[in-house]
Amino acid sequence: HESTEGLEFQLNPDGQSYTLISGLSCSDKHVVIPETYEGLPVTTIGDTAFFASETMESISIPSTVTSIGKEAFLGARLLKEITIPDSVTDIGERAFWSCEALESVIIGSSVTNISDKMFLQCFKLKSVVLPESVTTIEYQAFAYCEALEGIELPSSLTYIGEEAFIECKALTSISMPNSVINVGKNAFSGCSLLKDVLLSNSLTTISEGMFKGCGLESIVIPSSVRSIDMDAFYACTSLKDITIPNSVTKIGKFAFVDCESLESIVIPSSVEIMEYCVFKHISQPPTTIYCEAESQPDTWDDMWNPTEFEVKWGN
Repeated sequence: HESTEGLEFQLNPDGQSYTLISGLSCSDKHVVIPETYEGLPVTTIGDTAFFASETMESISIPSTVTSIGKEAFLGARLLKEITIPDSVTDIGERAFWSCEALESVIIGSSVTNISDKMFLQCFKLKSVVLPESVTTIEYQAFAYCEALEGIELPSSLTYIGEEAFIECKALTSISMPNSVINVGKNAFSGCSLLKDVLLSNSLTTISEGMFKGCGLESIVIPSSVRSIDMDAFYACTSLKDITIPNSVTKIGKFAFVDCESLESIVIPSSVEIMEYCVFKHISQPPTTIYCEAESQPDTWDDMWNPTEFEVKWGN
């Protein structure tokens, strides 16, 4: 491809390379960024370079580019697909926010961080390939990607940020590699079709609202987990079976509220703190709670079971 006309460049402070600062005066459907400009390499796509582009459907990024700036493609509403070359190490926040036509993304093997809101509200995004270099998925990175059915999380991943996949309503399964240590609040909240979840055995906390309103039917919590936080499984109305290991010492308020399919649950004797209103829902048959402790520990909130489901102690 010949490079596209109408692109604007600026010499970088090093005097040895250029940044593409704007492609907005270019009307091509397929944009080709040149490897060089005036004999020097093009290394950066600048902040807001294609902000709210009305014409671009696809783009060819050369292997000289190492950085893509903040909001570089924000609101480029006709962009359908993008391949980020292996040369790119850094992609700024909100880079593809609200690319409403974007269906597929391939991210090259040097990117380590999927930054805040990178693909927020990419409503048609179905396919994402994350490389084995990615260690963090930040705040709302894939939030409201309503067509995203699955995503393979690489074994390099250590952190999934708050609301990273919130309201990804087509997402059916998640397999979390054991490298993941921390998952932020509401990470999968509102993923109403999410049924199959394999958790990392390095997780210590099921964070606040992590699976709120999900389609889970069963889940095994790994024995690395110490705390199930507030709202963790709130309104998981299909949840029938959950295994809580004897590593768990705390269950937060509203953790299992409106889990109306839950017929029974075993609370291990390791649980020292049971907060207010852990269980509260209408279920037929009513949930039976089997507690390994011989009697209610003094450290449990008196209103942990306000629906007064049957509790069997010493089981």
